Amino acid sequence: MFSLSKIEKLDLYIAKLPLPLTIEAIFIAVEQTYHISLHKLPGLVPSSKKQFATYLASIDHNHLTSSQLSEQINQLYGVNLQALSNLEHAAISIYSKGQWILRHPTNYIELYTDINDIEVVIMPSSYYIEQTGSNQLPPALIKGLLSLGYRLYEADEVISFYNDAITQINTQYCYYVDPTLKPVPDAFKGKTMQHINHVIHPLMRS
Repeated sequence: MFSLSKIEKLDLYIAKLPLPLTIEAIFIAVEQTYHISLHKLPGLVPSSKKQFATYLASIDHNHLTSSQLSEQINQLYGVNLQALSNLEHAAISIYSKGQWILRHPTNYIELYTDINDIEVVIMPSSYYIEQTGSNQLPPALIKGLLSLGYRLYEADEVISFYNDAITQINTQYCYYVDPTLKPVPDAFKGKTMQHINHVIHPLMRS
């Protein structure tokens, strides 16, 4: 059965909002369609809301699309709604900016970032371990991630990584930290997702 993507649902939600649009109404729309609270983002500063308000004042609210909104939210808050919508069926759960921004109990891979998006940890999910009987990442995925600059660690190897969603790592995992200690760019995130999708999708069909 055909179902709308999250970005399409956001479009419908925005179309029903009374005009003029407000920041609060848009935040609620995002939370209703994506289950992401923009209010709870770490490091949220008044200047971000001020810039968002300036943006809303400069556009025609009658023709605002979710794609335009996604671009602005990504620039101001570092949350790429379009990319998350594209990953809905990618079997990847993502914990970022202090909250789950994409999650399903039958996803195969879990990706965690610290609150600043500087560090990334990728590991198999409990569902993947249950289905395969292994707590190891697929070799093809390891190869792809290593080519991007990730490092491979075994379950008994501990790294200094702060994320309140990870209490203990009992699986093999890959770890990346940006060498300049800046948030990893969208292009790098995209390449990471491409490697995961390339390996995981065939496993899901087998």
